[in-house]
Amino acid sequence: MAKRKKTLGERWDHLRDLLEFQLRVPADDPEAAETVRAKNRRRAFAAKIIYLLAAVTIAAILARYFVSHRVYTGYETVSSRNVADNISNYRLVNGKLLRYSQDGLSLLDTDLNVLWNRAYDLAQPVAVTSGKAIAVYDRRGTRVVVFDGEGEAGGFGTELPIIAARVSGAGNVVAALENGDYTKLVYYTVNGEIIAELAEDAAREDQIAAFAVSENGETVAVAYFESFGSTVGTRLVFYNFGAAGQELEDHVAGDRNYQGELLPYLTYYEGGFEAVRDSGFSVFRGGEPVEVDFTENVLSVVEGDGCIGFVFGSRDVEHRYRMELYSAGGRLRSSFPVDIAYDRISISEGSVVFSNGADLAVYTLDGFKSFDGKLEEGTIFDILKIGQNRYFLVTDMKAGLIRLK
Repeated sequence: MAKRKKTLGERWDHLRDLLEFQLRVPADDPEAAETVRAKNRRRAFAAKIIYLLAAVTIAAILARYFVSHRVYTGYETVSSRNVADNISNYRLVNGKLLRYSQDGLSLLDTDLNVLWNRAYDLAQPVAVTSGKAIAVYDRRGTRVVVFDGEGEAGGFGTELPIIAARVSGAGNVVAALENGDYTKLVYYTVNGEIIAELAEDAAREDQIAAFAVSENGETVAVAYFESFGSTVGTRLVFYNFGAAGQELEDHVAGDRNYQGELLPYLTYYEGGFEAVRDSGFSVFRGGEPVEVDFTENVLSVVEGDGCIGFVFGSRDVEHRYRMELYSAGGRLRSSFPVDIAYDRISISEGSVVFSNGADLAVYTLDGFKSFDGKLEEGTIFDILKIGQNRYFLVTDMKAGLIRLK
């Protein structure tokens, strides 16, 4: 006898049972059958919730992908002031806009509303940040002012002119001071008490190449120029000022030698130290470092959105440059060509922003070019992405918000 072919309705019921993870209902035990049916109803409800959440998630991912990969061909002005603001400097800090100049500092939201401001008098102000901490120091001067998310948190004067400084998330400041023919490196609390002088001895103080401090303030990394016989290189030293470093000689927790290599760029970013070398970069997050080697000279270094980016000359004659983006842990994320002859570069809100004069080019973190054009607002002094397609723009004619479209 031939097997009966299932109807379309029976096939649909079977598929639905599979998708809802239904149990077989016993035919000869009414009590057990009712128990199984109750379980099947719960399973059917749970399956519907799971599939609904999966559908919403997939839709959100696709929507985000298509929005981030949209090509913009123009822009509109959201708000602007027809006053050139070439005396101020800007940077993004924890989703807020930091504006500072010789006269003081302001923190603004992304609609340019002032959250708070504080006055000071610094001839050449330079701002450095870590977490919620902001330190503004007077380059070649002797004053440091420290702020947190709510306003001024401390400040102090130094006995020698400041060449450069770094701040921890707690507001402690490491400052490189000019002391005649050599550089003196001093670690201060937020109110100017000296935690330590970091060079291991006075003979080394003119050999400091770069330095950085961890967000919690416990670890300071210093790169020293070093002689290895007839070869010049770099020695990277880590000092620990937390509980673990109290028993260490001179607080030295470890070091690493790079023979024949200079180390001009050192930063603490996303939970680890990033050291850029002549031939690559190294990531220190405890244990053995991650070493990434390059075969070409690095033209620019930029960090943001959990990435650290490097610009090289292009291997392809059809493009000017090539950019490689790495995760903060040292994994290559993307590599893509860049054609704009840029003089400014930044990473924020999922984009890499290049500008030069009135020219602007915007790339996603995976290298998709979402905008390439000229702005009619004047020569770009600064431009920062502060939203999905919103940018804060400062030119020689005005300052304000624009939206790509």
